[in-house]
Amino acid sequence: LLAAACPQARFTGIDINPSHIDNARQAASAAGLSNVDYIVGAFSGLDPSTLPKFDYITCQGTYSWLDRAEKSALLHILDACLAADGILLLGYVTFGRISITPMWHVMRKLVPDHDSASTTRMSRGLQLLAELRDTGARYLDAHPQALQTLNDSAAGGKSDAELGNLAHNALAENYTVSFFDEVTDELTEIGLNFCGQSSPFLNDPDLCVPVDVRQRFDTLET
Repeated sequence: LLAAACPQARFTGIDINPSHIDNARQAASAAGLSNVDYIVGAFSGLDPSTLPKFDYITCQGTYSWLDRAEKSALLHILDACLAADGILLLGYVTFGRISITPMWHVMRKLVPDHDSASTTRMSRGLQLLAELRDTGARYLDAHPQALQTLNDSAAGGKSDAELGNLAHNALAENYTVSFFDEVTDELTEIGLNFCGQSSPFLNDPDLCVPVDVRQRFDTLET
């Protein structure tokens, strides 16, 4: 979409999942785009010297899911490849989701990875969490955001795409939440300066807005 909207610019997409890259290439081909390149691979497998200098880098749905080695490799790429006056847009999970994290951790233990599809594991894990809820798990009573997330996630009729999106968070072994200061410190070490943050309306209100102020929050104009 960005390549189509900005034909005068050149874009590079990087993803570890080959199917994501295949889908992106097919979409670019169908749209007749020639200003976008794609790379399949982990950050640790990339040589920054083979990449161009970028004026803009966006990293969404990635930072909070990386293990230490991959995060270090990403920071190395950012350090080497972001232009001196370039801008990085980095998405990460902060402590609005802290009450949900232990619930996903329990689920990963209940449905270990034995080469089952992530959607199958997710469906079974939600079923087991719902059974814990229905037998009076006190953790869920004490954390209404976690309970609401489970209720929404375990509702029937979920498509494979919806289950896959849930699995991205819930089944990721390295999924972590971070303080703002932790992230800015990591980026400061490679010479980046904080210049702003996105509106909370661009984040997930179900998880980052306290339950007792959610009704008021929903009345605010974006």
